[in-house]
Parts: sequence; C-alpha cells; structure tokens
Amino acid sequence: MDVHLFELFQAGFAGGSHSLLAVDNVTHGLDELELSESILAVDLAENLEVLGEAIQTVIRAEVAAGRSTISNPYELLKELTRGKRISVDDLQVFINQLEIGQDAKDHLLLLTPHTYIGLAEQIAGRVQR
Repeated sequence: MDVHLFELFQAGFAGGSHSLLAVDNVTHGLDELELSESILAVDLAENLEVLGEAIQTVIRAEVAAGRSTISNPYELLKELTRGKRISVDDLQVFINQLEIGQDAKDHLLLLTPHTYIGLAEQIAGRVQR
C-alpha cells in the first residue's frame, strides 16, 4: 500500500472513530436528562404565541370560504406578538375583533397551547405507514 494512501486511511479512521465516540457520549448524556412535565406545561401555557399558526390557518380558511377579507393574517399576528408576550385577555380581544365568522371565533377561543397540535397527528400517521 502506498504511504500516502495509508496516511489518508489512518486519518479517516481516526476522524470516524472520534465521530462515533462523540455520538456515543451525546447519547449517554441525553439518557441522563430528566424532563419536568410540570415545568414544561407551565412554560407552554405562558406562551400563547404558539397559537399564531392556528389563528392564521383559520383566517385563511375563512377567506377561502368567503367569510373574511383579511389580506395578510401573518402581519396581523406579527403586530400582536412581535417582541412581547401576550395574555389570554390580549388574545381573546384580538380574536373577537377579527373579521371572521362566529363559529371560527368560538373555535379559536377554545384553543390553548396545551391542546393545539395542528397537523401533527396526521403527519405522524403518514410517517408510521
């Protein structure tokens, strides 16, 4: 075997070995983590901004159905949430002022960050097939 080829092989083997060792160390480290469901639940409940996707989707559906003329739902949500936390009251006032059907408003008012999962269930079902 050529000396240069051997050196390349040796360098590649060392790099690959270090990568495997790093992945093994990360895996062991992750196994040591303990999640606090109560802390995660509080954090989720305090971040109503996660409902922005649901609100935009409902607005777009209302526009498509001819029940609204809102042209840019993203901009509306950006004005509401950009750089600040919103309260339940802020969100309720925002939803009630939207030019959408009452059924859509009622649906949005019932959503919470804890209950909103978007399309996750359908997407997960596709992956499992």
